[in-house]
Amino acid sequence: MKIKELIEQLQKYPDNLRVLVNGYEMGYDDFEINTQYISKIYPEPARWAGDYKKDDAGEYCVILSRKQK
Repeated sequence: MKIKELIEQLQKYPDNLRVLVNGYEMGYDDFEINTQYISKIYPEPARWAGDYKKDDAGEYCVILSRKQK
């Protein structure tokens, strides 16, 4: 998803709604915004693995991460 697409989706909701991400094992958490260079990994990664990995030669992306406690 590109930033423009995310903004379009978020504009469908009232400005005062909280935005959360999935918690580590259960529940939901606030998030933090970071940037990272990434690249796509295996076409069919393991269930527990993400579709992307860190890669200094990859695409520059915005990452929405669960806030660490």
